[in-house]
Amino acid sequence: MSLPIIGITPLWDEEKDSLWMLPGYMDGVRNSGGLPIMLPLTSDKDLIKQICRMVDGLLFTGGHDIFPGMYGCETNECCGPICCLTPLLVLAVISVRTSSRANPVRHAYLL
Repeated sequence: MSLPIIGITPLWDEEKDSLWMLPGYMDGVRNSGGLPIMLPLTSDKDLIKQICRMVDGLLFTGGHDIFPGMYGCETNECCGPICCLTPLLVLAVISVRTSSRANPVRHAYLL
C-alpha cells in the first residue's frame, strides 16, 4: 500500500540560513496515514510543477509575516520577521494546482 505524499511548506531561519519545521506538522501527517515531505523554499515554476505532480496533498503551515509591499502597503513596526519566498511558494503552488485538471485543489483548510 502506497501512502499519500503530503508536501509541507517550511519555515525560514534567517540567522541560521536554514529551513526548518515544527515536528507536529510531520507527526500530524504521519499519524493521519500520510508520508510527509518538506518542500523546498522556491518560486521556480518548473520545480513547483514537478513538486505538484509528485505530491498527493499540501499543508501550508503559515509562519513569517508577508511582505506588506506584496499587497501595496509599507512595512511598519507592527511587522514581525518577514520571509518573501514563503508566500511566493504558496501562491505558485496554488496557481499550478488550480490550473491542473489532472491534480486540482480539492480541499483547502485554514487553521
